Amino acid sequence: MTELRTRSEPVVLSGEFFHSLDDKGRITLPVPLRQSLMSLGETDSLHLGHMPGTSFLSLYPSAKWNETVKAWSDESRFGSTLEFMNARRLFFSKVERVYMDKSGRILISPVQRERLGLAKDVVILGVMDKIEIWEAEAWRKAEIEAIGEREKSLAKEADRDSPPSNRLPSW
Repeated sequence: MTELRTRSEPVVLSGEFFHSLDDKGRITLPVPLRQSLMSLGETDSLHLGHMPGTSFLSLYPSAKWNETVKAWSDESRFGSTLEFMNARRLFFSKVERVYMDKSGRILISPVQRERLGLAKDVVILGVMDKIEIWEAEAWRKAEIEAIGEREKSLAKEADRDSPPSNRLPSW
C-alpha cells in the first residue's frame, strides 16, 4: 500500500547512492531523490555549486537556493568585510544552473568535474535539504574520518558522564 504524504510532513532528501558519470559528464539522480525533488515542485531547474575548501558539489532545490541567496545577501550578519565579500564572490562564482532532463540526468560541467576530480564513480548523498555529489574515493575517506570523529566525541561524552573511578587514566 502506498503511503500518502500529508502536507505538513516535510520532504527530506536522504540516502547514499553509488553512480557513475556517463561519457558526457552527466549523472542520473536516483529515483528516491528525484521523487523527493518532485514533491518539492522541482521538476527541472536546480543550482549546482562548489564552495572552495570542500570536497563535493552541492545541488540545491529552488527553496534551499533561495534561502542560501537570502542568507548571503544579509550583510548585516557578516558586515561588508573583505573576507565576507571574497567568500561570497567565491561561492557564487562556482554555482551553475543545471537542468534535469526527462531521464533524471544533470550535466556536471567539465570545470566542476575537474575541480573535484570527478572522472567516473561518484556518490550522491541526500543531505536533508540539498544533494551532495562526491568523487567516490573522497567520500569514502570523508566518511571514515567523520565516523572516527563521532566515535571520539561519543567516547568523550561517556568519559565525562562516568564516575571518576571508572575513567581510564589519561596519558
